[in-house]
Amino acid sequence: RRVIEAESKEDATKALAKIHEQMSASRTRTTDWFYKMDSSRDGKISRAELKKGLKDMSCNLSASDLKAVLQYLDDDNSGSVSL
Repeated sequence: RRVIEAESKEDATKALAKIHEQMSASRTRTTDWFYKMDSSRDGKISRAELKKGLKDMSCNLSASDLKAVLQYLDDDNSGSVSL
């Protein structure tokens, strides 16, 4: 995992907690949520897919929180998230 700024990591942690809360409330498993958001079926979630998936889940994040989450989860710097 690459190093990210402390502030961004805190933002990502808070945003991920919000996402987790929403997933728990809807009783959605992480893998099910991932595959539902992966509209291109390429095994990765792009920024656009993540944004749409969160909106569909009624979990609206600010642009900076979305960026922090993507940066935190994007292990290989590809601009997307994979399982």
